[in-house]
Amino acid sequence: MINILNNSYKKQEMRILFIDESYYLNCDEPFFVLGGVVIPEKKWKDASNLIDKIKKDKNITGEIKYKWIFNKNHKDNTLSHLSIDTRLNDVIKPILEFIKSNDLKIITTLTHINDLKKEFIDNEKIEEKSPKFQQAFRYHYYHKNYENIVQRFHYYLQECYNKKEDHLGIVICDGRSSNEDEALRNLHKEMIDGIKGKKKINYMNLIEHLLIAPSHYSVGIQFADIVAGVILAHLRKHQSTESLFNIISKQFTTRTTNQKETVEGAGVVKLPKTGKFWNKKMTQG
Repeated sequence: MINILNNSYKKQEMRILFIDESYYLNCDEPFFVLGGVVIPEKKWKDASNLIDKIKKDKNITGEIKYKWIFNKNHKDNTLSHLSIDTRLNDVIKPILEFIKSNDLKIITTLTHINDLKKEFIDNEKIEEKSPKFQQAFRYHYYHKNYENIVQRFHYYLQECYNKKEDHLGIVICDGRSSNEDEALRNLHKEMIDGIKGKKKINYMNLIEHLLIAPSHYSVGIQFADIVAGVILAHLRKHQSTESLFNIISKQFTTRTTNQKETVEGAGVVKLPKTGKFWNKKMTQG
């Protein structure tokens, strides 16, 4: 009997959603991107080995972050000894090619901050000049993005279940301040428990609670940071990094609508849905 059970047992592989953000706020068209990369557990070691190899080959001490690519003088820039061309082609590009060659899936939210701010002010009846506004809005837009990215991860896992593939997942997010981390943990629990005021979803494929890790300790979060940065650059039409975006452009999760696959509402979620910016983009095609 023991042998029969052992032979019939199939190990359930974990799919891990690593999340990190990228943003550009001090401009006329400010954007916030929350990027997620799904790394199956059996691929994590290969991802870790790749990061280690890049760091060793390029003498990088510390974490790899997208924001260091075009930065020249910051004291914390771990890529400061490398040329921009080397940073792009020998550091960032191999990570994106790894995502593509291993068919790792990407889920991201794209947020037009001005439109979301207007929606927030209208719904909450709060004035932008209020001393509590900045903190309240910062929590709001991060949480709004987080809810949407975790929902889409759940839908992706459900699709895996329907295809009789491994379908259990866990979420690991970059750490911020202790107060922000605690608020995010509470939000995650509210989502899972389905409290009043939250969209009722049975997150049956998610296990445990939200895990939070410092990015310099997490290979997966460094992957997510790079993906979020490349997507933000694409959103802001940076031609110098467009070739990087093209590497991962087919890796977003999809959904089927009218017998046609689309990334809209699946691997790519635009916020707010009724904002003028995205409506204008749709009108322009």
